Amino acid sequence: MNIPFSRSLFILSFLLLLFDSFAFAEAGGKLKVGIIAPLSGPAADYGVAIRNALHLSASEGEKIEYIFEDTPYNARAAVDSFQTLKNVRGVDLIYVWGVVFCEALAPLAEQAKLPMVAQCVQENVNRERPFVIRFANPAQDYTSELWKSVRKMKARRLALVLTDNSYLQLMADALQAGT
Repeated sequence: MNIPFSRSLFILSFLLLLFDSFAFAEAGGKLKVGIIAPLSGPAADYGVAIRNALHLSASEGEKIEYIFEDTPYNARAAVDSFQTLKNVRGVDLIYVWGVVFCEALAPLAEQAKLPMVAQCVQENVNRERPFVIRFANPAQDYTSELWKSVRKMKARRLALVLTDNSYLQLMADALQAGT
């Protein structure tokens, strides 16, 4: 099942609102959500889109505080951001965008028992990790649709150009597996 990116953000916001109203309404506190996303660097368009969507969806008096950490698509920087959000900012939940970040941070979130929403196509990032929720379709879902289109076009050859990017590598692996 394909879930468009904007709908995913809406669903995440809705879930956070539900969680907020149940868990924090009586306590009078705010739900602190740490967002780890690239706000600068080569993947900044995605992080900025996430930040803008959450700012647009925020309402006055909302009991959710979003705390953003700019992590230019680098796993080491993501680990530093995670530690800052957990130990200094005291977040209640972490939202992580990107395969590199999810792979690096899922074990830390599980160890810290800090709920993490992982927006990535890495199918097993949340396997046997009850504190990690993967919030995207696996790469195989996307590539199986691509293969259907390629077969329908009766293409005889297919070129695949890769860069040093774990998301693209996962997609290429799934594509080469023929799913």
